[in-house]
Amino acid sequence: MPEGRCGTVTDVEAAEGDIEKLKVMGVCVGRKIRLLMKGDPMILCVWGTRIGVSARLADGVWVEPCSGEGESDGRPCAWHGTPGSTPGSTPGSTPGPRK
Repeated sequence: MPEGRCGTVTDVEAAEGDIEKLKVMGVCVGRKIRLLMKGDPMILCVWGTRIGVSARLADGVWVEPCSGEGESDGRPCAWHGTPGSTPGSTPGSTPGPRK
């Protein structure tokens, strides 16, 4: 997912302890996140808060990018049109934020 894009977490494939760590940070299935900066750690925005997530933890997080037009259920994307967003990507399941 490119920097500045938002998406919805569709799956988390990790050891149980790692899933719990991600949940505590707000990264869970159904949650909308935005990739602010790639790297290790990568910086995500979750519920309006910036968090650092190691590449190892993020490797098992699968995200469906927002299309920039709104969500698949018709709701507008929470970040559509905000500074730093980049509308126009093709929706589809892709691995979560990576280097």
